Amino acid sequence: MIIDVGYPKPCGLGYTDERTIISTYRSLIDGSEKHLRPFVKQIEAVIGVGNYGAQYLTQSEVDTILDR
Repeated sequence: MIIDVGYPKPCGLGYTDERTIISTYRSLIDGSEKHLRPFVKQIEAVIGVGNYGAQYLTQSEVDTILDR
């Protein structure tokens, strides 16, 4: 997940009005979230569903991404 820009409200987008940069940045955020979901699913297949603990994001942010 992209955490150095103020998730869940990416403040990095506030520094530009360039549509290409905004589109690319949003794609990076979306891709990062899409990768987190199967990553957590694989871990929880071993440790049990709901037992994954956030490491960099807050647990609330992770739960939001995972739709929990």
